[in-house]
Amino acid sequence: MVGKPTPLQLFWCAQTFLAGSSTVYLLLKRSHWVKLALPSGDLSPGFFRFRKRLGMIKSEGSMPRRKYCGGTDTLNGYFNDLFTWATTPKQTNSDFAPTLLALFLFVGHLGRRLYESWGISVFSRRQLLGPIEFIRVYAFYIGAGLTIIAEAPPLTGVASCASLDGLGLRHLLILPIFYFSSRLHHDTHIALAKLRRNKAGHIVTTDHKMPKGGWFDVMSSPHYFAELLVYTSIGLILGTSNVTYWWMVTYVFTNQFYLAYNTHKYYEGKFENYPKERNMFIPYLL
Repeated sequence: MVGKPTPLQLFWCAQTFLAGSSTVYLLLKRSHWVKLALPSGDLSPGFFRFRKRLGMIKSEGSMPRRKYCGGTDTLNGYFNDLFTWATTPKQTNSDFAPTLLALFLFVGHLGRRLYESWGISVFSRRQLLGPIEFIRVYAFYIGAGLTIIAEAPPLTGVASCASLDGLGLRHLLILPIFYFSSRLHHDTHIALAKLRRNKAGHIVTTDHKMPKGGWFDVMSSPHYFAELLVYTSIGLILGTSNVTYWWMVTYVFTNQFYLAYNTHKYYEGKFENYPKERNMFIPYLL
């Protein structure tokens, strides 16, 4: 990192440190965390617990797009003030068109995740977020939106939004990676939801069942691997010199590995004869 770091860069460094420390702690203990569960007769998550799906805040992706492309100060200047503070001192390491393409892909990713959370996924009764975790999830999507435009050049006019100058063959070759990772992410959530539904599509259980077939035959958590690829492909669109964004990718990798490790250990403890050839996170490697 060259020069004085911005508050946004420090935020991702702190997030990475927390996720990494938690991972190291579990690796040393050779254990996994226990998910928060409701009592067997309690059907309400209560005031201080939130369903996981509420963590998908699509508006936090659209605000950076409106700010960068339309020049608007949304929410009475809240976003503009936050952006100015979080990205000072200003660095410019991405061009107009790649930034707009990255924003388009990011908003599309959030829109798909919102649809999956509300319309596809069947959450376990253990899939609850406490208020602190809820705030962390919300902060991630705010930070991710800020990060995409953090090192972009300031717009000189709204007309710049229509310009394709700056996009080349490299950017076009990255789009199939984004599509592949998004499709893998989506298909994995469909497969996991089907484990809790009958052939008619009705939810029959919220318990965990061992997934099989497809990418599940080579790793325990294809969706965590796919999400890392989604954010990595967006980073390749922005360019390798975008310091703030790659700090965020470092956090995403650390956090997804943490989640994948826990899922893998949970499966090993729950299911007898769990396939030993399955990797935790990255196929044929990790």
